[in-house]
Amino acid sequence: MEKINTVRAKLKLAGCLCASLMFCTGSFAFTAISAVPADNSTLFRASNYDTQTQADSVALSGCRAAARRSGHTKLARKCAVLHRSLGPGYGALVCGDGGCAWQTGYDSEQTAVDAAYNACSAAYKSCQQTDIQAWNDVAGFPRAPVAQPEAPTQPSMNDIYRARWCAKQNIPSPQCGQ
Repeated sequence: MEKINTVRAKLKLAGCLCASLMFCTGSFAFTAISAVPADNSTLFRASNYDTQTQADSVALSGCRAAARRSGHTKLARKCAVLHRSLGPGYGALVCGDGGCAWQTGYDSEQTAVDAAYNACSAAYKSCQQTDIQAWNDVAGFPRAPVAQPEAPTQPSMNDIYRARWCAKQNIPSPQCGQ
């Protein structure tokens, strides 16, 4: 019995090591949000990139272009990355009077939108309720596994003995287990 437990422990350890190796060598979805601080018109989000460098570069370029479109050409130099997110999941960005709020890494788009709206409402007034930016970072992540139906469980020996005893006593099954 001790030998079996040792083999099980070694298999568990090997499984953990394999999972860790796969996690460390996999790629990740990167997001960057950039803006000129305190200027919502320059806010730009880049999501679902394979590297943080790519996400940062796209976000900064988008921020600079937004600054020029808004007539703030001199402010375009002040674009900065305000947020970085590493990992899979949904994100959302909501703006209000005086600033924006964002949330990342949620299991559903609606949950991310609700969290971003609540964060915006807690910090700013008149947060937008429509046209909320939402996205899903999935680059480099496997699709979620499809749920498998549960295998029927075998009755325990106690269940079998109880059923036999009930049958001998002429007690119906539903009442016997109580």
